[in-house]
Amino acid sequence: MAPSSSSADSVINSSFTVKNWVAHVNGSLDQDLESVTEHSFSIFQVPDNLRSQNPEAYAPQLIAIGPLHHFKPELYPMQTFKLAAAKRAHSSLHLPSFPEFVRCLSTLLPAIRCSYDKHLEISDEALAWIVAIDGLFLLDYLHNYGELRHSSRRHFLDSSERKVNGDSVVKDVLMLENQIPLSLLMEVETKYADSSISEPLTVLLFAFCCKLSPFDLHETYPDVGLIEPRHLLDVMYQLIWLKDKPLDERARMGRTTKAAMRIAEEFVADLWDEAKDANIGLIQSVAAPVDRVVRLSKALGISERLRKAIGEDEEEVLLPTASQLRSVGLQFGCTRDGIRSLRYDTNLKMLWLPAFTWNPNCEVLIRNLAAYELMAKSENLIVNRWVQLMSCLVRSAADVMILKEERIIVLPTDTEDGKIVELFVGMAGSGDPEDKTGFDDHVKVVNEHYNSHRKIKMSKVVKKYLKVSWDVAKVMAAVLLLVMLGVQTFCDVYKCR
Repeated sequence: MAPSSSSADSVINSSFTVKNWVAHVNGSLDQDLESVTEHSFSIFQVPDNLRSQNPEAYAPQLIAIGPLHHFKPELYPMQTFKLAAAKRAHSSLHLPSFPEFVRCLSTLLPAIRCSYDKHLEISDEALAWIVAIDGLFLLDYLHNYGELRHSSRRHFLDSSERKVNGDSVVKDVLMLENQIPLSLLMEVETKYADSSISEPLTVLLFAFCCKLSPFDLHETYPDVGLIEPRHLLDVMYQLIWLKDKPLDERARMGRTTKAAMRIAEEFVADLWDEAKDANIGLIQSVAAPVDRVVRLSKALGISERLRKAIGEDEEEVLLPTASQLRSVGLQFGCTRDGIRSLRYDTNLKMLWLPAFTWNPNCEVLIRNLAAYELMAKSENLIVNRWVQLMSCLVRSAADVMILKEERIIVLPTDTEDGKIVELFVGMAGSGDPEDKTGFDDHVKVVNEHYNSHRKIKMSKVVKKYLKVSWDVAKVMAAVLLLVMLGVQTFCDVYKCR
């Protein structure tokens, strides 16, 4: 029986039939599959838990690149713009005719399909045309970036129907789901580039990333280099990547007292149930009143209050805010060596942070870099850790002002401090890396300095005293109520007078 095309758990559907599947398998067996399967996924669909925080930061709003969003109706009006750019690149590269060029790319299709973590339900012919047009568009865009808004082609971007600008294209080009494998562009450059091409692809990519990166890349590029860049976003990631080896996984602190109390509660509950089932006269006579007391205890949440009263630890943030750190004498310094340059100088009591220059594309870029890092299971979740750290440091305009004074945060004159607060507060919790990085060692020392300050120690003692006193008062009130209820129950059973 043929699989149903409407089945949600099958790759067979109206656009990818059994006949297409047979043709695909037959064609794949003629390919060099060993070399293809050496490539791991590099273009991912963003998980819903990240997308829900800001959907527009992950889905292209103007132009689709690659197969994942290619046929969306809201993006198709820009197809003419893409075709015009592809024709310019095609002409400048002196490529063979479009049909012949597309046929030449067919040998790359197995590797291209293996780059996506989603099965692409389109034919090889359609995929070849998509990557050919979008690849040539991207080449043209990289060659002309910075000049587009001043050219005669600006009307494609500024039509009254769309009301967008060049930044919208930049954001779309940087999105994880809107990438195409660079192996395609490298193949074009290797086979067809000649002296008419002013700059090689790697130079174009580096120049593009330097213009858009919120971090300084010029100093890090010679040290980092490019290791088989997979797509444009991967190039950006490699240029800011910290190549230290990950440290051992952070130790998880056990909640010994809390666990012990729960075990004791379960033991007493089981013992009481067995006693009731034993059919002992005295126990049977008090079972109903005692059960009533137990139900009331649970309703009042007395067990939870007891746990809190005996000192259960509160979950701590990664780092205090910039204002709080400044209040205990800690200073901030700016480094121009990129994201990997964070460190703490114990002698100067100074936290050195990488310079961060805000631009309209920052949020889209950082969110997609963090998503790519998580999905690719990078051995160093350096971007996610930096986001987590900045989300702790920046909680108010006062925090932004402190970091601006040290040139750690650089804003255009027309940008309000609140923009930065919104950026980092909005990204708090977007990724929770558990593996330690070099950041954590410095963060630990900073926290030790902060917590050892006399003012902070005194503040914590007062807060803890007030909290415990209040919790104990609430528990005592609940216990008193239980005692009174117990006395009443006792008198009901034994007829007190």
